[in-house]
Amino acid sequence: MRIERIEVRFVEAELDKPFGWSQRWTDVRSVIVLKVTTDDGIVGWGETYGSQDSVPGIATVAQIAVGEDPSHIGKIWHKLHRAVYQSHVFAKGGANAISALDTALYDITGKSSGKSAAELLGGRIHDSIPVYATGLYYVDNYALAPLLEEASGYVEQGFSGMKMKVGAMSLAEDAERIKKTREAIGGDVRLMFDANESYDPSTALTFANMVADHDLTWFEEPCASRDDQANKIVQERSPIPTSGGESLRPDGSLPQG
Repeated sequence: MRIERIEVRFVEAELDKPFGWSQRWTDVRSVIVLKVTTDDGIVGWGETYGSQDSVPGIATVAQIAVGEDPSHIGKIWHKLHRAVYQSHVFAKGGANAISALDTALYDITGKSSGKSAAELLGGRIHDSIPVYATGLYYVDNYALAPLLEEASGYVEQGFSGMKMKVGAMSLAEDAERIKKTREAIGGDVRLMFDANESYDPSTALTFANMVADHDLTWFEEPCASRDDQANKIVQERSPIPTSGGESLRPDGSLPQG
């Protein structure tokens, strides 16, 4: 079995209601979809984020895998990684292409072998894993009522945890939103909050101390993801455990120590 064709498409849809976080508001949702077709007719799907301008770069990088055996996932990953970060075939969108293609290859391999993703990744260790609801964005001009209604809805659905957004309002206003959310969901549900890199260390620590009494599981992305020193300061001094987000360096490295 070989990869015969790779197609990349930008898809965008308007929302009924805009929502926001610390960085901006949006009234659309978009995704870049990657479709891989094998010579046996098996189709695998992957997705990533990015603007329409990044589609050509993603497509250029992904095409490197045409002709390869899709079950050789590790080999293809390294081939694309070398092309992007060593040969610099097309660096823009390179990580996105690798990610989307990797997902599509697992999809193809799972379909062709009849195995689940867990089996392909070495076998199931647990029968179940805890999950949390992520949402609780700013909506309706920062209104509080929709936030509390959404949070209560997650509890009714059986979620044991949820994550909310902070960073777009004043510290006092966001602290009040956390307080009211905790009151709405009760003390048995985990509550996390995500600043999306909006604070400097001093502001992040001030805010963490303001909300520390609300039994919060973690403080996600308090500072810019590439500012190791800022995040280290917050991690060491925050009364609430800190968390990274979905951002890593382009070369895949992690800060040491």
